[in-house]
Amino acid sequence: MTPLLRRLSPITFAAVSFLAGCDNGVQRTTHTKPSVPIEASLVDIEPLNQQQRLAVLAIQGIANRQGPRVFIQTGEAVRWNQIDFDRDDAEKGGPVWDAEDKERIRAKYRNTCDYWISYFTDTGFSRFNPATLDALLEKFSDEIRGAILYEHLDEDLAVVATMAGLEDAVPMTSGLHAHLSQKLGREIPVVFDYRTVRAGFPKESDKRIEAHKWMIQHLLPRCDKSAALSRDKTYNQDAHDILIDTDLAVKNRWVVFDLTYMSEETRLGKDDKPHPVWGFEPPDEPLLVQILESLDQPYPPVYGWGRPYESALIRRLAINGGVKICTGNGNASFFQSMPLQSDSFRQPVPHVEEVELENKVYVSFAVNEGDTLKYLESLMNGGSWLQAERGKLPINWGMDPLLYEKFPGLVSHFYRTATPQDYFFSAPSGWGYLAPFMLPADKIPFYGELVRKGGKIADTRYIDVWWMSGLRERNLFFPYLEAMGMRGLTQWSDRQEVEYAPDGTPIIHSNLYYARYKPDVLAAKIRTVGAAMGKPWFVFVYGGNPHWFSNIAEDLPSSDFKVVKMDEFFEAARKARPRIEGKTYRVSKDEITEAP
Repeated sequence: MTPLLRRLSPITFAAVSFLAGCDNGVQRTTHTKPSVPIEASLVDIEPLNQQQRLAVLAIQGIANRQGPRVFIQTGEAVRWNQIDFDRDDAEKGGPVWDAEDKERIRAKYRNTCDYWISYFTDTGFSRFNPATLDALLEKFSDEIRGAILYEHLDEDLAVVATMAGLEDAVPMTSGLHAHLSQKLGREIPVVFDYRTVRAGFPKESDKRIEAHKWMIQHLLPRCDKSAALSRDKTYNQDAHDILIDTDLAVKNRWVVFDLTYMSEETRLGKDDKPHPVWGFEPPDEPLLVQILESLDQPYPPVYGWGRPYESALIRRLAINGGVKICTGNGNASFFQSMPLQSDSFRQPVPHVEEVELENKVYVSFAVNEGDTLKYLESLMNGGSWLQAERGKLPINWGMDPLLYEKFPGLVSHFYRTATPQDYFFSAPSGWGYLAPFMLPADKIPFYGELVRKGGKIADTRYIDVWWMSGLRERNLFFPYLEAMGMRGLTQWSDRQEVEYAPDGTPIIHSNLYYARYKPDVLAAKIRTVGAAMGKPWFVFVYGGNPHWFSNIAEDLPSSDFKVVKMDEFFEAARKARPRIEGKTYRVSKDEITEAP
């Protein structure tokens, strides 16, 4: 057992092989699983209300400190756990799944929770036993001190979720407390009644803001400062509620907060919309800054998401020295105890070191959102990793090296089940997600070194970075690229071009990010580009899945086009410099998506 594995869980693991665990028949050698299956409680939260779910998640976090002992089945309650069987982009992209493949997978799994339950069962890692909320309370009663009473979830969450981790207690409304006490046949002891604190707040005050003030004064000093959870109910929908990740914060005793990231300091431009009351200076700002600056520096991960928009979120983190890890699937506290399945993280096939430049248009496809924990837990966005087309053509998969340290077992699952056609690259921004153009000049070398370190951990040489172009105005673009130590960079742009850094590193610009045209339409556009620019040329397509990419590739004649992984893509671009440098393909504004 490795020292890393020993830190992750007190469970004893034996050196025996896993099963294949992969639906396309690919099998790679693995090393560890429990000597006997771990008994885990399986809780269906779909029929529960938000107050009941919060209670389950708090118990899950407390229980999973001692290993992977509680897993939740979200059903249709959580959007990011759905396999996108029936999603059809209609005019833009068409069906997401092949019809036959869809039925093959749907016969096995309703959602990604089903996949993981099956996987952990089949590999002998876990044995799942259905459980209810009251049964969980009974089972882990020796580890749960009692209840934290509260009144309103959205207003009181920062206090009661943070306190749950610190006090080993379960947040409950008075009604839920009475109901569960009756179910158990005994009065659940009350560890803390937050309602008495709340009653002392000024009558007309914002109870959410007052809760954060109280939490910062009384709870934040006691929290583990290695990370935090930022709650947001994205799109104001329960199915997109970061509440689902409360277990991770409770397990690790992190602070939980529910604040807006809007401020004048993080305002991006004229399109930003002010709050109807507070404008760009809400009362949240000083509280948010205080929480972020209390965390262990440098660049602690802030899990979850934030409102009102992405740019404010990642600008704030860059300013205050944090990085974002997007979540939204649940069960993260369970996955933290998932054992490593390989000795190290290495590409399925070693990187291409030397290429013979062909007189073709090189095309490289990349699946999006590799910078998120929800991407891994959802099997690379809506179950993309399960599609039959994976392994039949070269596809690049974004990964965040920070997660290799925080969730090594989960990450290793994808390295183990990868095919020779799968290739991993570093995703925005190479170590968590932030807005690089907001980094202070003196932080550029340090953050760049984190990205370089991550590339060595993850065996990644190429990177896609968002929000980077603003560094050009400060003459920091190329120093930042050099600090990251990558051999190639892709950029969401208004054009197609291969730019070269002073040291010769290719920077490949693309206007085909989230270009959700139907496959034949996008293939025709790529053919048009090839005809206009000649050969060789380099086209990067970002955002999609194996089924969509496969259909596009079928319409690109192999005589003129070559679909490749990012290593061959960039090394060929390096060789092509004398023939393509200075050439640019521009399109009309209505043909591009907005670049960050």
